[in-house]
Amino acid sequence: MFQKLTVEHLLDMRTGLDFKESYGWNPLSKMAKLYYGNNVVNQFKKLHFKSEPGTSHYYNSMATTLLGVVIERAVGVPFSQYLQEKVWKPLDMETDAFISLDDSKHRQAKAYGGLVSNVRDLAKIGRLYINKGTHNNQRIVSEEWINRSTHSSLENEAYSFGWNNIITRVNGKDIVTPRFFALGLFGQVLFCDPEQNLIFVTLGEKKGTEYHLLFDDFCNLISQE
Repeated sequence: MFQKLTVEHLLDMRTGLDFKESYGWNPLSKMAKLYYGNNVVNQFKKLHFKSEPGTSHYYNSMATTLLGVVIERAVGVPFSQYLQEKVWKPLDMETDAFISLDDSKHRQAKAYGGLVSNVRDLAKIGRLYINKGTHNNQRIVSEEWINRSTHSSLENEAYSFGWNNIITRVNGKDIVTPRFFALGLFGQVLFCDPEQNLIFVTLGEKKGTEYHLLFDDFCNLISQE
């Protein structure tokens, strides 16, 4: 099954992995081991599949964990260094960011939830996407990647390459809108409305918050003015 698993499957959360995205109080859960274990790569040996890769969408942090390892092994440098060279410096970020590691020995980046930054620099990432991958007339990310990331489908639950699109109902049918957002576990949201050139950012404080829906309402109100 691993031979059938592609990078695109990981990006779209269509891995088929038998990994439960559960944040309960069980210290022996797979999520607990992923967050607090001291060897992320070693956990790959215990992975199993519940369906064939590409057949269905299910968000799970293990997919992003695998992506982090794929990046490091493909480019031959630490995840944080690659992010710094390719994104952070070219975007003229205002402050340093931090990447959590599994431990001091293995030093594997926690790509699934270890990035620590601030509101203004997160907004710059939103600006990069609204500008189709350019910053100060410099190409940072390909326009093809931007389009693929921000144009999802209902089949994939409006998720594409780490981003979500807002779903609305028109004439009794659900449709995917051009507005897109990135969502964190504790309500962190980076929300973009490319049609109105709007970016909203909030840092999180608790689970279950839906600030992206509030920002979508703001966009609707602004569009009516």
